[in-house]
Amino acid sequence: MKNLKLFSVTLMVSAFVMTSCSKSAGPAGPAGPIGPAGPDSVSYSAWTQFNMTQMTQTVGTTIDTFYVQNITATSVTQSVLDKSVILSYISFKDQAGATNVFSASEITNMEVTFAVGTIQLLSVSDYSFSITGWSYRYVIVPGTIAVNGMASGPAKGYTKDQLQSMNYQQIVKLLGLPASAGSN
Repeated sequence: MKNLKLFSVTLMVSAFVMTSCSKSAGPAGPAGPIGPAGPDSVSYSAWTQFNMTQMTQTVGTTIDTFYVQNITATSVTQSVLDKSVILSYISFKDQAGATNVFSASEITNMEVTFAVGTIQLLSVSDYSFSITGWSYRYVIVPGTIAVNGMASGPAKGYTKDQLQSMNYQQIVKLLGLPASAGSN
């Protein structure tokens, strides 16, 4: 019986010592490198200064003048065209020096066309002549587009029309883009 008491006491002391000891943690190591963007990450271009080229087209005796700019956009893939929403924005400084940003769709005489690897701006006005620094930016909102809205991605639940009707500040807030609207 004496051995059983001694064994029980030894067992309890051992259990107490084992559970009360802890390994002290050292300082945290340095942060690892930032990984690549995930499949549901919003991407956006730098602001691209307008540099439009004048073109003419003759139909009969009428000569039409228009302006075009092709922007290389390697992030515009067939998958992006099929599954994502691409938003376009124009930035310029007004006479007071304030930067203004608005949807490219608000310019009634400009057409924006997306194709794999390129974005084409076509207009009857030359926006590159301006001393106020007109610039263009696109934002790719990934996800799966369903009839009633985005079925996945950072804009889940929003329709393409809802996203396109939002102003730049609303898109910045919704998608977590950098707040700076200035031109590069």
